[in-house]
Parts: sequence; structure tokens; C-alpha cells
Amino acid sequence: MKPALAGMWVLVLLMGALASEARAEVKAELEFSSEGESCPGVSAMRAAVNRRLGYDPFVERAILRVTVEIQVRGGELVGKARFVRASSAVGERQMTASLGACSGLVDSLALAISLALDPDAVERPRLPRRAREGGEGRVGLNRLPSALLAVEEAKPESIDRGDVQGALETGAWMRLGSAPKTAPGVSAGGTLRTSRLMAGLSIRARLPASGVASSVLLTTYAIAIATRVCLAGETARACLVGELGAEHARGDGLSETGGAWSAAASAGAQIGWDLIRRDRWRWEVAAELMSPVVGQSYRAEEVELWRSPLVAVGFGVRAHWSPP
Repeated sequence: MKPALAGMWVLVLLMGALASEARAEVKAELEFSSEGESCPGVSAMRAAVNRRLGYDPFVERAILRVTVEIQVRGGELVGKARFVRASSAVGERQMTASLGACSGLVDSLALAISLALDPDAVERPRLPRRAREGGEGRVGLNRLPSALLAVEEAKPESIDRGDVQGALETGAWMRLGSAPKTAPGVSAGGTLRTSRLMAGLSIRARLPASGVASSVLLTTYAIAIATRVCLAGETARACLVGELGAEHARGDGLSETGGAWSAAASAGAQIGWDLIRRDRWRWEVAAELMSPVVGQSYRAEEVELWRSPLVAVGFGVRAHWSPP
């Protein structure tokens, strides 16, 4: 039982770490490109956002991606900031400036990005109002429809943090302890996710596996409906998992018809990490500890052949696809 207890402590610690992450600052990826000769690089953009928010929100991988492009068009600089979550565009801002005012354009784009990411953390400097005749080189702002994002300084709003995103998933699993022999399995289902929470429903099938128990060859397989509720971070998640289904066992002396069905139920905890993100696809590895709510016990001629242990350990790989 010592390995199982150690595994439970690891799950508890990871769930605590994810709970801390859920209270942490907003995180996003940053892609930056510029054409203007006077334009600073990506480090200046990160520093400008950092000054506004009081922290650097940009990480290597995140659900939300911010793409900044500054181009020269018609004798002026045009800057665009696009916001994409899980391959779906959620907004865009466009601003213009004279060719020599790229630093001001970067600062204005940084303000728009900061307001979109975390409006509550933005520090807005109170600048003196300039006269109209002095605004020749001033950065211009092209307003977009509010349905796109249109962050207004008078009424800042973040990027729809409460949006629910759906995804389909399929997976392959290996379970130790749920049968007399280590059993592979497959799963298929779907998930719904907000910025911090995720819920999933899937069908799991444990493939037939044979093992010797008390000199009797037992062959078992199972099918179950699995649900999970997760605290989700940017690249990791911790979940509570429940399974309800049926299991079939076949072996000498179990039944005159050569097999027996029984109800099966278990509950436990699961952790998952993202390995790869590409377009609408996400590949994840997961580990779980499951304890039987309805334990399995197989007997033949009053002899107990096998009984499910208190803890079963599972490992799996899942592929997620988010529809457009």
C-alpha cells in the first residue's frame, strides 16, 4: 500500500498546485513581428504589458494566444493585435501611427492587450489632454464592433473568460489492479471547459485480458461510463473521476454458461498534462488512482480466485479536438 499512499500524496500536492494556479494571473502566448525601422522588438512589447499589469502574462504555451503585427502601409504604421483561444479568434484591435512613432504605437497596443487580458490589473496613467492641432503625429485608433472585442477604456472587459468551449476526445489506457492481469483499454467522449473548470464524459472499454488466479485462468473485460470534474490550468489539470459500468469474467467453475456479468463502480483522482498543441488538436498524458466502490470478487467452488485491490493505477494518452 505504500506506493498507493505515495501516489495519493502526489495527487493531493498537484491538486493544491493547480488550485494556486487557478488563482494566479492571466497567461497567454505572444507572437510579435514588426516592419518599421523605429519599432522596438518583442521584449519592448512584453515590458510595456508588464508595466500595465504589474506582471508578465506571456508564457511559452497557453490556451490564449496574442498575435501582434506592425506593418508599413500607405506611409504610416498599422498595428494589429489578434486574440485567439483554442484556434478560435475572439477579437482584434487595429491602430495606426506615423512612421516615426512606433514606440507610441507599441505602448498603445500594450494598453489594449492589457485591458483585454486582465482589466482589473491595468494601471492607467492619467495623461494631459492634447489640443486637436497638436495631434498630427498622434497614434490613431480604428474602433471595431464590440462583438469582436472592442475594449473601451471607460468600460474595460476581459476576453469572455466565462466562455464554454467544447471538445471531442479519444484515448488509450493501461490499468493495473482492475483485473487479474494488466489490461489495456480505449475511450471516447467529450469535454466542456471554461477558463478554470472542465467537465468530461466518456465511454471506456477495457479489452479482454487473461491471467491466472489460484490456478484458474480468468479472462475479464469491462465497459463503463466515466465522468470527471477538473480544476484546469493552462497546461495541466487535476480531476475527480467516477466510473459506472459492468464487467464480464470467464473461467473454469465460474458459471455453467462459461462466464458471469457483474456491476462495477469506482472513484478516484486523475491528473493530466498537455504534451503537444497544434491548431485544433491537443495531446495529453494522464495518470489516475481509482478505488472500487463496488469491488469485484470471483469465486469457484467456494474458493475465492481473485478480489479487486483497494487501489488501481491507470495511465493513458488522450487526443482532444476542438471544433471551429
